Amino acid sequence: MNVRQLDLINILLTSKERYLLVDDLAQELNCSEKTIRNDLKYAADLFKKHSTIQLNRKPGFGVFLLGKEEDRRRLLMLLSRNREKPTDERIFDMTYELLTAVNPLTLQHFSDQHFTNRTSIQKDLEVIAEWLRPFEITLELKQNIGVFLKAEETKRRSAIAHLVSTHTHKQQSIIHLFPEHEVHFVTSIIKKQGFAFTDETLDRLVIHIIIMIKRIKQRSPILIPEQDSKITEQVEYDQALQLVKEIEPFFALRIPESEVTYLAWHLISGKKLTIGKTNNPFLERLVTELIAEMTRLTKIDFDTDNTLFQGLSIHLQPVLNRLSYQLPIKNPLLTEIKNKYPYMFSMVILALKKSDELFQVILLEDEVAYIVLHFQASVERQKQVTLQKKRAIIVCHLGIGMSHLLRSKIERQLPDLKIIQCISKADLHNYLADDLDLIISTVELPDMPIQHIVISPLFDLADQECLLAFINSDGAAGDNQNDYATLLHFIDKNSIFLHLDVEHRFEVVEMLATSLYKQGFVQKEFIHTAVLRERTSATSIGSSIAIPHGNPTGILRSGIAVAILKQPIEWGSEKVSLVFLLAVVDEDSQVTKRLFNELSFLSEQDALIKELTQQNNTSAFLKCLTQ
Repeated sequence: MNVRQLDLINILLTSKERYLLVDDLAQELNCSEKTIRNDLKYAADLFKKHSTIQLNRKPGFGVFLLGKEEDRRRLLMLLSRNREKPTDERIFDMTYELLTAVNPLTLQHFSDQHFTNRTSIQKDLEVIAEWLRPFEITLELKQNIGVFLKAEETKRRSAIAHLVSTHTHKQQSIIHLFPEHEVHFVTSIIKKQGFAFTDETLDRLVIHIIIMIKRIKQRSPILIPEQDSKITEQVEYDQALQLVKEIEPFFALRIPESEVTYLAWHLISGKKLTIGKTNNPFLERLVTELIAEMTRLTKIDFDTDNTLFQGLSIHLQPVLNRLSYQLPIKNPLLTEIKNKYPYMFSMVILALKKSDELFQVILLEDEVAYIVLHFQASVERQKQVTLQKKRAIIVCHLGIGMSHLLRSKIERQLPDLKIIQCISKADLHNYLADDLDLIISTVELPDMPIQHIVISPLFDLADQECLLAFINSDGAAGDNQNDYATLLHFIDKNSIFLHLDVEHRFEVVEMLATSLYKQGFVQKEFIHTAVLRERTSATSIGSSIAIPHGNPTGILRSGIAVAILKQPIEWGSEKVSLVFLLAVVDEDSQVTKRLFNELSFLSEQDALIKELTQQNNTSAFLKCLTQ
């Protein structure tokens, strides 16, 4: 349905006139009478499909509607909602319908459902197909059949869960997609079990169970070819059975054994608030090696941080289970973490490369980003100021890694605060009786009797200023400086390429690394490690900038190669036009961190980035960075 047709239908439904002339409608909508007659056929079909309203024609008088007033109001409301609905909301609804459809769906079905034309629907399907690709789900469109998905049931459910959990208004989307009473029931039985999970995990568990129930009702259960015999010995299997006993009578269905096993896998793989002694030598060796490698790469003493060791142990135990059961999760803060902590993200990627070689543990970017938070929290702890006065607690819904990082940053930036504890929202009632001055939360806390403020989990400069104003206290200033001395010091003037015409980021990385090799900055193997690093995880940091780099062991002396691209190219999930290939020796971690801080700060200067990418010679480019 186009805008003109939508306007015509609104006129028909709202007009106070008994009859409407085709000529008058054509003049009002600024089109021909023939166009109006064609649109009236479309309107008649729409009325017939969605209501009891009939569109009639009376020669010499015009067109008129017959039908209930109630149907008119309902259609007007439906048309209004779809007129106002943004494209991303339509794509959200279409994606969910495809993921849960039993039979193929036609383009006309989507066109009628969302009151838009088939061309727009086809464009939406292209976006959906791209979104589904990481889940190994293929979208197919066949003539005379329709649109359908080819996917394993586990992949399909993973995509549904991710669709719901990453929606802008997650709670509203759950209620929008599933009956409200079902969501409330599942939430209540999970709370009754008293699981020691993070709020994030509890939310995902609700979503998983609701999806499980819907798919069983659709006769699409999980199929596990070889039943996991050891799973029945786990305490999580008994917990899954208990949940199933409560679910079955309420929903009047029988849950297959394979679904009980799959539910137990989710419970085993959930992020826990604490863990006891695991007696897992593999996990202990993995954490010890990861910390040792990070200490070697960054020259930061992570080895003596017991909180880091404990936090990583708590975090990595369910990570290993998720890898084992192929239950990947999506990190909603992945892009923000990569852009805010590019240095630490890069170091963790390099450290995990060795863990991959030693332990065959391969982590996706989403998991890597969570690990970055643990190491960044350790850095913040080493900087923190000991003088603290006001008492506060932090409510964080994203798990122990984020909690530690948030606590450390707040304590360092705001020395007048004493953070008593970091807790989940579910544990908040246990602390309300304490002598608290303030509650700092990453989620809304309605009807809270104690002063509280909501901040971003990453606690950026805006949050810091907001919190300072809120508590009327002078905190420490941030350490960003508007100069690029370190960056300028390392840039090799002979390795600056202006208006480079390439199609793929690997070409850029190889060309820049080769230039540094020819200038004597790196060994030849550095070229390979730089490209390999880029294949592992895209190094874009936002604002059209990428910072590829290779293994430090292949660096002979520090240098940076630069490329300004003729046209922005795909760099992971972003478009990039300015590239800095870094080859900086790791003898002085402070120098490396200053460099990454300057690059991070540069990514926030949109006007300067635009100016840099427009320069036509090397001297002008460097001059922009000195001003």
